[in-house]
Amino acid sequence: MLRTLVIGIGSHHGDDRLGWLAAELIGMRDLPNVEVRLLATPGRLLNISGPWDHWLVMDACRGDDPPGTIHAFAWPDERLADTHFTGTHDLALGEALRLAETLELLPPRVTIIAGQVSTDRPGLEVTRATHALAERISSYVAEQLAASDSCPEPRHA
Repeated sequence: MLRTLVIGIGSHHGDDRLGWLAAELIGMRDLPNVEVRLLATPGRLLNISGPWDHWLVMDACRGDDPPGTIHAFAWPDERLADTHFTGTHDLALGEALRLAETLELLPPRVTIIAGQVSTDRPGLEVTRATHALAERISSYVAEQLAASDSCPEPRHA
């Protein structure tokens, strides 16, 4: 079985919490060979070390699809350059992964799961929607990790 590091990127604010919430929910499932870390910015990926076979990175994104859409990318994927991740990140997620690859810090496999959100502003409706999407993402990812060693495939709302 792969040793997977689930990485939630985000903050405590609005929809930007999505990556953290989904990662925390996966951590509560106590899956074998899975560890969870929360990062404030994609640049912090450069500080990760360990014997990982797979990084599964989760973050919120915005775009043309309806809120609630789940996107899955296997690194490298050129579509990441066109995906707007939320928050005030120091480096865009794709740039951070490219730099980590150049520095030979990436494990053999990297999967990015992005949940499409509508805004990164706080509010009660945003909080409800973010929690619901985090639940869907964590269930989806946990099923994929438990079922096989294959990368998660995209599933839409």
